[in-house]
Amino acid sequence: MHQTYQKNINPLRKIFGRKRDVRNFLRKAFPYFSKKPFNIIIHANDICNSRCTTCYIWKNEDKEQLSVEKIDSVINDIFSITGPRTVTISGGEPLLRSDIYQIIQGIKKRNGSVRLLTNGLLLTPLVIKKLHESKLDCVVISLNSTDPAIHDRSRGMPGNHQRIMEAVNHINEQYPDMQIDFTCILFKENLEEVPHLVTYAKSKGATMSFQPIRPILYGNRYLEKDQAAKYFSELLPDSNEKTSKALQMLEDTPSFGEGIFLPKSYIKLYRSYFNDPYHPSKKKVDDTFLFIRHNGIVQFNTRLPAIGNIHDSSIKDILSGEEARRQLSDCYKEEVCLCEINPKPRDFYQVGKDALVHVLKSVRKQD
Repeated sequence: MHQTYQKNINPLRKIFGRKRDVRNFLRKAFPYFSKKPFNIIIHANDICNSRCTTCYIWKNEDKEQLSVEKIDSVINDIFSITGPRTVTISGGEPLLRSDIYQIIQGIKKRNGSVRLLTNGLLLTPLVIKKLHESKLDCVVISLNSTDPAIHDRSRGMPGNHQRIMEAVNHINEQYPDMQIDFTCILFKENLEEVPHLVTYAKSKGATMSFQPIRPILYGNRYLEKDQAAKYFSELLPDSNEKTSKALQMLEDTPSFGEGIFLPKSYIKLYRSYFNDPYHPSKKKVDDTFLFIRHNGIVQFNTRLPAIGNIHDSSIKDILSGEEARRQLSDCYKEEVCLCEINPKPRDFYQVGKDALVHVLKSVRKQD
């Protein structure tokens, strides 16, 4: 009996035992059952060492950033309201901060889970070692293509792709308990790369998420139609056939266990967006998200006005304040903004179904 049990449970350990899939799935599913902010995003800075053609944050000269002590205090205040949550550390490029490890450690001391978004340029073996020692749960790496030329061209940094490949291999070999995820910006040159990206992510025990290129400049400032066309027209897909093929591939891929996490309701939004990328989407206020910007500004959605500033008020006062209550009461219920879209409840049924199928297939293979 013990042998039979071991035979059946080993595939589950292989799938779920590295903190990679089930925890990630539950973390993404849970906001639908929570009345408090669940996705906490800390912008560690607003500067970047990359030169991406899909983003102009690197042109920003605003070097203001929250101190370690301020971030620690804010996290403590948030967790006193919500309980321990997942905190995503973003930028800019957060690894430009030499004290990033202290920030991670402060969140972990309060039993939070930490994800760090990076372009991968600074992921040297020493930095990876320090991140692991800081108990980082997940590193999310921007990867626009498995083709080095396409990726490096989109990032404006020769050698970026090679650095990412080396970092990913080093993490998997030396620190298999550190989760790796990837994120990709869909634009004209990498549409045909979608299946290769998904296959690569799966081979590394990771997931790949996708979002379309957005008309955004440094400072998270969204552009009007005429300005957006000037900066981004060369990057937007010019072939409906290629776009449809890429999105169909994503739609046909199971939502779980196949190197991807992309709820199916996103695809409809992506199709609509690529049909008219300059048409402003309605701004959805989602109280499961809470953005803490590098200058202390607090937002539900980066396209909406601030609901407060942590330099002036406590998080509790901000969340119960007039502007927060106004945005929540006026929020759009039907449309979802492409910057902070959330899955619909039915998506989690589909992901759960795909997860069960994936587990059963794995068990059968062991038999």
